[in-house]
Amino acid sequence: MSASYRFIVTAEHASPEIPAKHQSVLQEYASACELHQVYDPGTKAIAEELARRLDCPLQLGNYTRLLIDLNRSIGNSSQFSPPVFGLCETEKAKLIAEIFEPFRAAALQSIESAHHDGYTVVHLSIHSFTKTFKGQRREVDLGILYDDDRPAEKAFGKKLATFLRMVLPELNIRSNEPYLGKDDGHTTALRRRYPNNNYIGIEFEFSQDLDLDLDAESYATILAKALKAAIR
Repeated sequence: MSASYRFIVTAEHASPEIPAKHQSVLQEYASACELHQVYDPGTKAIAEELARRLDCPLQLGNYTRLLIDLNRSIGNSSQFSPPVFGLCETEKAKLIAEIFEPFRAAALQSIESAHHDGYTVVHLSIHSFTKTFKGQRREVDLGILYDDDRPAEKAFGKKLATFLRMVLPELNIRSNEPYLGKDDGHTTALRRRYPNNNYIGIEFEFSQDLDLDLDAESYATILAKALKAAIR
């Protein structure tokens, strides 16, 4: 790996787990939800394999996004699902303090450690999306999300996309689809904190039509090669 960069991998929606003490609030609601509303299938396997290949810090969300969404800012109306939003403010503040803030703090600690050692951080946030959303079929198979108003991040994202299109010609790989890289999220929050020259935030959005659990090793191997090529 380039001497001037370090990676960090996160998967905010890695788990469908509902803590025992919140089963009564969430279980019935979660059972009626589509899978992608509960968590991002396949992202835990991809994130673990990628972090292993990059030999870098890994931060996984441990609970369903229906409890609290680690990829939404405090105050975002979609941070809590409807049944959780209906809880008292004290209970919601407790979820923020016990789940959201420790997750974000752990990522910050990894970034600060790398910056202290003189490295630019490349943060890789791993997500998956449902191919059909609100009746519309999404054509993208793999999205690479970044902020195109940040020159270093845009250049990195474009280089990464070019390499991945060469090695994965069977996939429809697009930049800033099916979401915009500037939408509210973990990487967006970190961009506000860190300048363009020492933080690059990339979100990978995998179609859930892909067999991410079965093919996690091969996808992680390809991503690791692409990332190492992009930082040269």
